[in-house]
Amino acid sequence: MHHREFPRKSWKFAEKFVWGSSRPNVSAFALAALHYHSLFGSLCDDGYIKKLHAVFPQPFDEELFSELRYRKLLNLDFDQKKGLDLTYFLSRTALPARTADLLSGVPAAILLAECMELSGWNAEPDVANDFFLVGHSFPSACASFLDRGIRLATDATFEPIWISRNEPSLYLRRLRSCRLWSSQERFDICSSIEDCHFQLFDSSGDR
Repeated sequence: MHHREFPRKSWKFAEKFVWGSSRPNVSAFALAALHYHSLFGSLCDDGYIKKLHAVFPQPFDEELFSELRYRKLLNLDFDQKKGLDLTYFLSRTALPARTADLLSGVPAAILLAECMELSGWNAEPDVANDFFLVGHSFPSACASFLDRGIRLATDATFEPIWISRNEPSLYLRRLRSCRLWSSQERFDICSSIEDCHFQLFDSSGDR
């Protein structure tokens, strides 16, 4: 079994729970702690995300889009509409995904694609910040993504992907056969990664 070498600076806050074992104890991470340590994400990037939120305060309503096209008040095609939807989605999820990537080693692309499959383009889960549908709320989007990143990074089934996280083509190939998801889920996640170019958000080069 390959022993994980998590970046020590990322895990120092939890060393009393983690060091001495090859797998962090996920239950040791309280929701408040997840929120606190997710703040290691770039504050500079957070400023830009807030500006993007101001531009896209809500998703582009499908009914409104259809009506505007029908009344010849908008000439966007459906591919352009998809671009707007993706921008809105990323304005809610890109920074949390990159933060979780940096702290857990799980590629942001995988987190983004799984979130899209579970929470949809609008990224508005029914339970507050529960982007991966675990059944309870989180104090922030970053806490939700970090929780998911930790769970994947410490799951033995995910280990081949985690080991190859710095090799995009290899981890994507291994993702296609990972038993954590059904065959349809794996297909959908991999398709989203490729179609939306989510690997551009991976922080492998930042470590």
